Amino acid sequence: MIGGELLVGIWVTVALFGLAALRWRDRSWRQLTHALAHGDVERAERHWRELQTRLGPRELEHPQVRYYEAGLLAIREDWQAALAASDELGEWREGAHVVAALRARCLAELGRAEEAMAAVADGLAAPELTPAARAALKVTGAIVQLQRREFVRALATLDDAAATLPAQTAVQSTCSFYRGEVLRALGRHDEARQAWERTVTLVPRSRRAAHARERLAQPPPDAYR
Repeated sequence: MIGGELLVGIWVTVALFGLAALRWRDRSWRQLTHALAHGDVERAERHWRELQTRLGPRELEHPQVRYYEAGLLAIREDWQAALAASDELGEWREGAHVVAALRARCLAELGRAEEAMAAVADGLAAPELTPAARAALKVTGAIVQLQRREFVRALATLDDAAATLPAQTAVQSTCSFYRGEVLRALGRHDEARQAWERTVTLVPRSRRAAHARERLAQPPPDAYR
């Protein structure tokens, strides 16, 4: 199953507690955060390179900085590398929720359904779970349900995830894309196209939107008759 911009609040709203306040206020950090949240690989890579030249060796090893790097791997859809990066953050207690959500998503995108669902269940049972991490875990659950052809359940799970953060662009765009996938599988092609169109509108520069455009460029089923 193809992937996309996993950083939705989860994804990217964690403040860099361990870095100097000046670093966090730096324009490049804000630009990187925005690019990651919208799945804009080109801009995220540019801002990441800029920041690498400004941060010292110790700052580059800070777990929250490394989490951003893992997020960049995720929006590139390099899920194996993103999984390896998330596994290396296992000792980062302050970011345990977002790392768990990222790891679950990587497992799902790599087709490791049983492990992904176990990670989702563990994550959703965690205390003090943030809305962003909760939404991310639900999206991962829906991806696995789609892979298992549990289409009605997947649709309900996506609706639930979208309702968790109704104003979060990245969450909504990801849910819309997978709604399109599920609706297509259910034969509801017009609704699927509307869902993919919404993804393109919300995050036009993302790889998720590129995949949606590929779907939209395909002739509708009636065109083959």
